[in-house]
Amino acid sequence: MQRRTLWVQMTLGVTVTTIERRPNIAGLVMTAVVLMAGGLVWVVARSQGDNEVVPSTAAAVSSTSTRAAASSASSSASTVPASVLDRALPSASGVVLFAHIADPSAVLRIDVDRGTVVTTRVGPVTSTAPAFLAVGPSAAVVRPYDNVSGYVVADSGSVSDPAGLLSGGTSMVCSDGRRDRVWLAHESLVQVGYDGSLKAQVGGAQQLLPVGCDGAGEMLYRSGSDTLVTAEGPPTLITTNKVIAAGPQTFLVRDCAATAACALTVIDRTSGQRRSLTVDSAAVTPPSFPVLAEGRIGSISPDGHTAAVFRAQREVVFVDLVTGFGQGISAIGGEFQSFVWSPNSRYLFWITGNNKLFAFDRDTRDFIPLGTNNILALAGRLT
Repeated sequence: MQRRTLWVQMTLGVTVTTIERRPNIAGLVMTAVVLMAGGLVWVVARSQGDNEVVPSTAAAVSSTSTRAAASSASSSASTVPASVLDRALPSASGVVLFAHIADPSAVLRIDVDRGTVVTTRVGPVTSTAPAFLAVGPSAAVVRPYDNVSGYVVADSGSVSDPAGLLSGGTSMVCSDGRRDRVWLAHESLVQVGYDGSLKAQVGGAQQLLPVGCDGAGEMLYRSGSDTLVTAEGPPTLITTNKVIAAGPQTFLVRDCAATAACALTVIDRTSGQRRSLTVDSAAVTPPSFPVLAEGRIGSISPDGHTAAVFRAQREVVFVDLVTGFGQGISAIGGEFQSFVWSPNSRYLFWITGNNKLFAFDRDTRDFIPLGTNNILALAGRLT
């Protein structure tokens, strides 16, 4: 017999809902000055070569480089007031966050553990839809949806135009902050270096539909009824059902093949082993907001234990993939926002509906405001 408890409270302006089921079994330290400056075909191409400063005990330095909208060679350095982190986390996160913000248009480099924020101004993004943010080992890229100007912001503070294949619009980007390449969704899926060179491509006669990122720099897409994920080699088939969430180690799928009632199934990415959850699918994806193939893909922690699953347009449920316990939060950010997990899986960084930066502490189940506003997109790099 199962016991279900629901409670709602207002915490820091965030609505929190808990669903519980008893399982059947179980960061002025430094100053930075910026200087001027159907079948699938697998093809691999290698290149030759609310705006307020929140009081905080942490000091922050801002280094700003501004590029004229029509020129990639024009840049100047100046220091501007920086946003500061509102609160320190209980323990180190091991993450540097990157955010694309509005008013002013800029890219922020947020060292969460040191409490510092470096702001690099960029020109306005004139896309008809929100821009994405990709991060590599030493640069961040603002890539609009349309074929309009984007920006490459180096860690040094220099700002340049995207080159080569990075200069075109895209409907989705997937990066992991560790490698000098990023997946872009064009007519086909292309893996591109931060210099704009082609690294790899997935395409074919059958149209591909990008559906999300896997938390490890790869892109999920649908081909017909199949959902696949890019890889270092040929893409890998995940399921013929619907992927609900993805992470470096696991996928969570909504398995409706066997019975009329859909089950949530955890798939181990290495072994392929499948395990059904004791919490039923309706608790996470009720009929009022069915998870469709083109819906938003949730995120699974690096350790594979916790899934942040979209239950409604602006509501996420954290599901323990071992016990079935669920805790929900509302006011999640816009359609193109991203989740960033800490490498130890304790913290999940995310954007609220009013474009503020928060962290979820999995150990304490606290929602921590970090005091950065006007965020349009979020990405991360491990320290």
